[in-house]
Amino acid sequence: GSGLACYSARASVTVPRKLDLVAPGGAGYGACPGATRAQDMLVLAPGGGYVQVAGTSEAAPLVSGVAALMRGANPGLSAQEARARLVGSAQPIGGLPVLNAEAAVRAATR
Repeated sequence: GSGLACYSARASVTVPRKLDLVAPGGAGYGACPGATRAQDMLVLAPGGGYVQVAGTSEAAPLVSGVAALMRGANPGLSAQEARARLVGSAQPIGGLPVLNAEAAVRAATR
């Protein structure tokens, strides 16, 4: 699967939209047609153990974390430079610009 939840801001036939960056967020098992539990994200649950979840709430922290790693590698990076390098380092998968943490951190130091 694409890893995009059916309720994300992804482009569709009815709402064409170019996405700047896509990050894994699960597929929304039970909420999205054709989604399977295997596509949802496994995260640590409050109180211990793990739970499978999906949504933009799972994707956003991945992007924020990579941005923080980029700033750690290059503290002088402006917000605009970080955004440009984050988006520019995305890996095209299935026609979508997918977050690539390693490439983004490398781009931050160039």
